[in-house]
Amino acid sequence: MSPPPTSSLATLAPLPLQRQPLEILLPLPSSNPTHHAIELLQDLVLQILNSPSTRRNSEADESTPRGGAKGYNDQIFSVTFSPVLCPEPGTKNDLFVLSPHWWRTVSGEWEWRDGQRNPECARPQGQIQLQDMAKTVHTLALGVIHLQDDDVKVQCRKKIERILRAFFMTPETRMNPEVWSAQCTPSAHEPLRGNAQFVVAGTHVKPHANSSHLSDVSVCWCQGGHSLNLLDVLISFNLGSNSPGLKQIRYLILVDQALLLVQEQLDQEVVSGVKNWLDKQVEWMRTSPQGIEARQRTKPTWYHVIVASHLSGLRPAEAREYALDSLKAHIARNPTPFSVLEESMHHHNRRHRCLFTIEPLFLLASLALQLPAPSPSHAGENEQNEIEASEAGQPTAEDSQQIVSWLAECVAFVRGVVKGPIETPREDDQRFFAKIDWFERLLDSLRKDHTPKTVHTVKQAEGDDRGVGAGDGSEDGSTQGGSAKQEPDGCGWEDGWDQRMRMLWGFV
Repeated sequence: MSPPPTSSLATLAPLPLQRQPLEILLPLPSSNPTHHAIELLQDLVLQILNSPSTRRNSEADESTPRGGAKGYNDQIFSVTFSPVLCPEPGTKNDLFVLSPHWWRTVSGEWEWRDGQRNPECARPQGQIQLQDMAKTVHTLALGVIHLQDDDVKVQCRKKIERILRAFFMTPETRMNPEVWSAQCTPSAHEPLRGNAQFVVAGTHVKPHANSSHLSDVSVCWCQGGHSLNLLDVLISFNLGSNSPGLKQIRYLILVDQALLLVQEQLDQEVVSGVKNWLDKQVEWMRTSPQGIEARQRTKPTWYHVIVASHLSGLRPAEAREYALDSLKAHIARNPTPFSVLEESMHHHNRRHRCLFTIEPLFLLASLALQLPAPSPSHAGENEQNEIEASEAGQPTAEDSQQIVSWLAECVAFVRGVVKGPIETPREDDQRFFAKIDWFERLLDSLRKDHTPKTVHTVKQAEGDDRGVGAGDGSEDGSTQGGSAKQEPDGCGWEDGWDQRMRMLWGFV
């Protein structure tokens, strides 16, 4: 395996220390969260429902007053709200993302810099709209399931429906399911197209042979009646080093999970519309040249996670079989932790890369081994779920044990990875191990939920022994009778983990 192109020594600047760590995408939340998690969830939901809108839509849904009732947050999300839209004709509804690791040098050439994001490339904000939409819907769905106030539950459902309509269904604001324009590399080539990294951001993309000269770019944006050269626009941006990171379609996994949790309680027209959208995206990922290229990459784990996740709400049996087959094939090709993480180890930010490499493995394992968690109001459906799982070809005990053992070896390997040349101080030990604690906690959950002679469901735990604490090897990461940590360790960052991640800790 050949390493990625190396950045010049002059560009190996240490990565700035973040005020707080980025969100980790987790499997479907447990149906038995801790009391502390519910308290954090309630506060988050009330913040979403009562905060003033930062964006009022003018046409997407005229049924809600522009100003809204007192305390009513009418915020919706759309890729069309980005200050920079896709420059190709007729594509304002496309998710438009620029590959983040390209920088203009003094000589006017484009240079790929390993692990270092160019804030100029963060100007298109469609991916931030997608990320915020998915996190908001996911949080509100948990509120529908776990909060006690009926009025709050109704408000959560209505807001979920409004957000989903705007993002997936309303013609003026919907995002196209075909993501042709995601992860575009600055170049002289037209049309401006994305590549196989549309599923994630921050993954190495080889440069085009003719993409070096700034003056070669001829694509223009037309905004407000003015024609702007792409590079003039990029050069004019001054977003600073704290620009939000690029997040792409992998965050749609949270929408899949939200639908699994609350689809029966939502307007079925909305549920059907979103599912049709997700089905179209699966079809595009399976048949388009861009999707086929992503699937044929050496380690297409994020691709498989997104397909399996979308299928989990469309055709559950197919989703489980697809996830299991994909994961078993990946293990067969990469039986050792070194082979799993070899490419990540070549990078200047190798600790971050290794964590990002194992993140989708846990998602895929969860999709392959576990059934959707039933809501408390539908707990009686467990037996039917078990029957469906059996008919769908549930993994064998040997499969389960192999997968869990393989994941454990990968996590142990990552814990021993040393910092890359640009990772001091960002990935110093305290912060790095605090991130690994999440995967140790997920691993403990998988071990607990899988026994060789039972159907592997996400069960409703009865006791307080819920997993490994925050890196100290203690039992019980919950608050239901234990004194161990209630939240993930965020002491290494100025602002710690955000409230949503602190809440989700109690859902693992």
